Amino acid sequence: MNYYINWATMKKEVSEMTVNYEWCIEGIDKYGDIQDVNHSDTLSFYVEGHFDLADDEVKKDLGLIRDIWTDYDDLADRVYAYVDGGTLPEYFEESGFKVPKRFHQELMRFNKKGYLK
Repeated sequence: MNYYINWATMKKEVSEMTVNYEWCIEGIDKYGDIQDVNHSDTLSFYVEGHFDLADDEVKKDLGLIRDIWTDYDDLADRVYAYVDGGTLPEYFEESGFKVPKRFHQELMRFNKKGYLK
């Protein structure tokens, strides 16, 4: 099986598909297993009482998901960008796709309000 991905070709094909973004918080247990995942279009969801960021019992990873959907509503690809040290990386993991500026800005506003520690 050929696992080589031509990102230039993939980017052209992606332009013909639907791309969606959403934030996620993954609750990680002491063994490193994901126990719970919460999704939201905005970070404000997490500060309006919908999810407890202050729970010390469970480690939490905050990330941004980039989904690519086909015309037939099939998920073609999913990549993640996890927050580290209060910032998002420049690119999604294992892909050539940049994290859009608007998500860096949203996270910066979230950080300024002191929600990430």
